Amino acid sequence: MGQDFLYKTISNQIKIWIQQGRFEATKQLPTTTELSKEFNTSPMTVNKALAVLVKDGFITRSAGKGTFVKERTKIHVSESVKNHGVIGAIVYDTSSHFLWSRALRGIEDALQINGFNLMIGNDDGNFEKASTYIDNFSKLNIDGIIFVPIGCVSKSEYEEKNLQLIRKIEQLGIPYILFHRLLNSYNTTAVTLDDYNATLQLINQFLTRKITYPICLSHYYTSCCALRERAFIDALTEHGYSNPQQHVLRIQPSGQKVDVQVQDQILQLLRKNPEVDGIFAVENDILSVTIDTVNNDAQLGAKNIPFCCFDYSGTVDSDVVTDIMDIPIYEMGSFAGELILRKIHAGKFIEHKILFSSSFRSR
Repeated sequence: MGQDFLYKTISNQIKIWIQQGRFEATKQLPTTTELSKEFNTSPMTVNKALAVLVKDGFITRSAGKGTFVKERTKIHVSESVKNHGVIGAIVYDTSSHFLWSRALRGIEDALQINGFNLMIGNDDGNFEKASTYIDNFSKLNIDGIIFVPIGCVSKSEYEEKNLQLIRKIEQLGIPYILFHRLLNSYNTTAVTLDDYNATLQLINQFLTRKITYPICLSHYYTSCCALRERAFIDALTEHGYSNPQQHVLRIQPSGQKVDVQVQDQILQLLRKNPEVDGIFAVENDILSVTIDTVNNDAQLGAKNIPFCCFDYSGTVDSDVVTDIMDIPIYEMGSFAGELILRKIHAGKFIEHKILFSSSFRSR
């Protein structure tokens, strides 16, 4: 635990030094040995800290050449189109979801480099709250909005409600982009993960572990979860599983997050399907609650069921998680911050989608 805390402290300190200008863009960082002496720790701990900075887009490393500070993007936004220098981000569950601490940090870093500040609205996946934030941001004359579509119980409701929110933003004349989730019924600028292909790679690898009855444990409807479910089904089809749709099991959380209140649901699903010998958790919150549920049940715990998942912030460390897709969520956030500024500067609603690739990690 102490070493884990230390490498995070080191990465944060180096990040601060980069932001303060101690290490200039494109310049080489001190060697691992030199940093080890400065922080009074081992080269292994320093390398772990530097790996975080690579993932977060602050540095690049090249074998035989060294470690270099990555040049940050500066975007010229004309003062004539700039209001108060504030961008609003409307997201969900900022209090506990692993995704947001790193994503929002990436957005904020990109904005601050360009002289803008970030204002966060936590709508808890609630339509009325999201609508109120849009109204309030408009009254504050903010320069742009980064919006995460809310999760719903069905695809039709998801498309209908989020289109209403997007139309409202457009009617108010506020530049915006979508983040993390898409709409199928409306083409607009978005920054998201290539969920389908990432899931295909993850499940294809997971199935090589000779799993005979895998399940996808999912929840409310969002575009990213729908793509992950579809890729899961397609991977099972390619591997010759019959009725792969039956391998997708849904829980019903009370809101747009999964907490201990759904443990009984998960427990009943797993007991009704005793043949399950592999679990794909479609989101990290499902993963953590399901692992706790399995560990607290003697019969399920004895089965040593392997898991696979997406990891947003390097927090997945359970031994039962064998295959992981690491999402470059800080980089996605940073790019979203840059993209909304480009839209402000362009003065129009450009239409394109940016798909980020994830990296596979197996144990």
